[in-house]
Amino acid sequence: MPIKKILIVDDEPAIVDILSARLKAAGFEICTAADGLEAVAKVKSEKPNLIIMDVLMPKMTGFEAMKKIRENPESRGIPAIVISARGSMKDYFNDITGVEFLPKPYEPKDLVHRIELLLGTKTVADGGRVV
Repeated sequence: MPIKKILIVDDEPAIVDILSARLKAAGFEICTAADGLEAVAKVKSEKPNLIIMDVLMPKMTGFEAMKKIRENPESRGIPAIVISARGSMKDYFNDITGVEFLPKPYEPKDLVHRIELLLGTKTVADGGRVV
């Protein structure tokens, strides 16, 4: 099975680094973007299998970026997980298909599990344990 590529979109470099390390250890290829505008461009150039996106970012919010990504027939079907500390933001994404909402804080293993479910994969790391 080919390695699945995940686009991580967040304006906080520390979060991008932590998520990247965790998901690389789980066997995924990673590409990143620092805001929604860059995310829209990266979806076109990198063609990720899944998107993890923060909501509140400069230049273009996660909500605006997801709407743009869904307008393009080539990226319309890419599953996405939107992450935010503001649980009330979930309602903004109800009308955007293929988007799951994950409130902060969350357990990294829960994020990996959601990714595996959305991609239909099982990645194994850490001596055979699913992470």
